[in-house]
Amino acid sequence: MIPRRYRAGREQGFSALEATIVIAAAAIVAATAPGRISEYVDVARMVKAQGDVRVLAMSVIRLVSDVGRLKGANGALPSLVVSAGDIPEPGTDEARPWALPVDDRLVQELNAHIVDNTVGYPMGRSEGARWRGPYVDGLGADPWGSRYAINVGCLTTAGIGYVTLVISPGPDKVVATPFRSMVMSSTKYGDDVVALVSGGKDRDAVSAGRTTASPPGAPVSPMTNLCSGVGPSPHR
Repeated sequence: MIPRRYRAGREQGFSALEATIVIAAAAIVAATAPGRISEYVDVARMVKAQGDVRVLAMSVIRLVSDVGRLKGANGALPSLVVSAGDIPEPGTDEARPWALPVDDRLVQELNAHIVDNTVGYPMGRSEGARWRGPYVDGLGADPWGSRYAINVGCLTTAGIGYVTLVISPGPDKVVATPFRSMVMSSTKYGDDVVALVSGGKDRDAVSAGRTTASPPGAPVSPMTNLCSGVGPSPHR
């Protein structure tokens, strides 16, 4: 049994030593917590971006599997589709096409293709090429406020041989990955967050037995495809 005198002393509050220990511990937590919290937030943002680009890659694969060929506004096939968000800064000339503004021709809104079908793919449950979306819930900017982008022009016959990627510019909001690449490089460009849609020369990721988003015999004019490497200069 605890002596009454001891219990009475405890009821009067902390001793000076205990108070000093508590204050010191609180000071340590206050000094270290902001940095640790910032680290956790940074990790959470990166994990979300990595998950988003993978989901978008699968969504495009499913779209191409269903519709067979991308279509766009005014009959123009897009070279780049983008989500809402800030336009990134290009880190190199080779990355400049990623930073082009939406023009409803070469650069179109991503949601119009995979969320609400405002570009007008055929719909329904019948056999044949049909839009069976939405393929993903409406997706906005990446965790740092920049837009996600996909160089879908590389899925067309004019862009054959080039890698198709989903990309986030990452924390620095500067896109460094080249827009056109023949192979999926193991090189990491800046802090870009990237997922593969189709693997360039291998082209085995679009759908089983299909190597391009455009059917054979239906080439796309290179003048309307940034992935072809000719036509309007992406460096302007």
